[in-house]
Amino acid sequence: MTFNVVLSPVAPYSFANVEMDFLGLLSGQGVTISLFEDLDANGGSATGAWAGPLPPGVLTFSTDAPPGLLDSVFSVRVSVDTGTIEVNSLTAYSSNTQFGPPIAALNLIPGSVPEPAILALLALSLAGLGFARRKSH
Repeated sequence: MTFNVVLSPVAPYSFANVEMDFLGLLSGQGVTISLFEDLDANGGSATGAWAGPLPPGVLTFSTDAPPGLLDSVFSVRVSVDTGTIEVNSLTAYSSNTQFGPPIAALNLIPGSVPEPAILALLALSLAGLGFARRKSH
């Protein structure tokens, strides 16, 4: 899966980073995170690769090359060699030190989002409580 990243504020910064929170890798599985200088996975790239088994957690890939990554516009590709993995969140960010605090960040796959049905049930229950309270007064 490929994601296009346009960060604000723009350059200069020293490192492009990707952080992936996932549910682990099975034995024999591998995941690759690639950063490309241009959008849609074009241009020079830098790649990090991990092999299973890995427990659930966070993988962080940080690079300062090729220089085209450091202009606030790049793309990220996440590939799994066999099977599938469950990703809780995926964030691209810029920093001035390797794995450093973000200058700018973009959530490519945000953390958990409530299901619409759960929100509807919550709204109905709050409305019911409101009507019940109104009736009792």
